[in-house]
Amino acid sequence: MKQKFSLIYFVYLLVFVYFLIFSFSWPLLILSLFSFFIAFYRQYYSVLVLLLCFSLFLLMIKKETEVQERKQPEKISKNTPYMDTLQVNGSRLSFRGEVNGNDFQAFYTLTSEKEKEYFKKLAVKGTFYLEGTLEIPEEQRNFSGFDYRKYLRTQGVYRLLKIEKIYGFEEKQDFDLRWYAEKPFFGLRNISLLLCRPI
Repeated sequence: MKQKFSLIYFVYLLVFVYFLIFSFSWPLLILSLFSFFIAFYRQYYSVLVLLLCFSLFLLMIKKETEVQERKQPEKISKNTPYMDTLQVNGSRLSFRGEVNGNDFQAFYTLTSEKEKEYFKKLAVKGTFYLEGTLEIPEEQRNFSGFDYRKYLRTQGVYRLLKIEKIYGFEEKQDFDLRWYAEKPFFGLRNISLLLCRPI
């Protein structure tokens, strides 16, 4: 069966549907309604049916993310970091970690040089036992500014973890495919540390 509409027109309308659902704005709505009216006027009914199916799918995704955002725990006492996200920047440690299937962006202020060196060299999978508070990320502060909350939401992160104290680190030996994907990164990092060391 030959379609009587072009695929580029379908993609054009699909982009409108996506942005209407995930970042609504009035000018976009007006332009979208005009485009949908043209599709209806040209009798592109199959396009409209496909768009309806895609919009239902996208609405389900949006609803699921809203449920995940509301379902976050109040307090956590441990966090398993993704080792490839562990970064020491000055006296600040940041990493992305996971607890019970929920991802968190964590921040900790390092208290000593010894602690700083420990976290720089840390390359084994494990769990931090800690004390910290969960916060909702900041939204966009000014008109065209960066929306940190929206960015983290696209990464599946709905809370920031401000760590006040780290009590300990327990190594884990369980199988994790992500950990094995990270190993070449740590090998390269350790080689570069070894080669760049002053003599």
